Amino acid sequence: MKAQILIPVHCKPKIMMMTIGSWLETYDGSYKANIIIGLHENYSHYCDASAEFKEMLSVDGVVSFCYTKEIEWHTWDLLRYSRMHAKSLLTMMQKCTDDCTHVAFFDHDLVFKQDLVKFAMERDADWTCSLFDDLHTPRFMETGHGPFYFAPKPSIWNMVIKRRLFDLVMEETELVSPTRFGSTIYDIFAQVYEMAKDSWGMKLDVLTTAEMEEVVKHLWSLSFNFGVADAVSRSGHDKGMKEHDDKVRAAEEEYDKRFPDGIQHLLEKLA
Repeated sequence: MKAQILIPVHCKPKIMMMTIGSWLETYDGSYKANIIIGLHENYSHYCDASAEFKEMLSVDGVVSFCYTKEIEWHTWDLLRYSRMHAKSLLTMMQKCTDDCTHVAFFDHDLVFKQDLVKFAMERDADWTCSLFDDLHTPRFMETGHGPFYFAPKPSIWNMVIKRRLFDLVMEETELVSPTRFGSTIYDIFAQVYEMAKDSWGMKLDVLTTAEMEEVVKHLWSLSFNFGVADAVSRSGHDKGMKEHDDKVRAAEEEYDKRFPDGIQHLLEKLA
């Protein structure tokens, strides 16, 4: 079996490298894997990561990069961060090779306790995931654009799908992106989840958030754009910016403590 690991990255390099390093510490070589990292085309405007990316590429055939043009952030859109995330995911999905049996979606700010990919392979479902807030029914929200219902959404930050489901998604890629039908909003992969559950006859392995956290912890809100916006919306500009900067700094310090010599030796497990 072979998995392709897709990681959309819009954060400081050490946060991403904690994700990869902590996963590789759990990886036992029982299946083949390689990593595809998705970056915004203008990532260097946010951060110079040339040294870290050079380390990523020093092991041939293990890590590859693909680039997506960034959307216009200044245009207010209820789903703008989801639109960019979906755009990056689709760019990476189009890079997946025909020989992979599983595709894993990791966010850039995860800390693994178990190998989620092997965990999913052993449970042998078409889709292993959890649902956002564990909601199996639409969630009502008042927004700045009015009242909406949000359809059940898989937590795209940590999920694994089998090849046959991946192929169906690639035939209807518009299902990946967020959209709105009347007062109902389908966020990233929400339409795919509905199709997989109701029309495609897929075997779904839906964990609770607590069960997923026994496998992998999601640190949340460490990105250059959404992470900052989330902190500012909760705490105001100055306090929010400080909270975000402190959280990023703590995550980087944790990486340095856990991987003082980097993760190149772990990447070699995939060679």
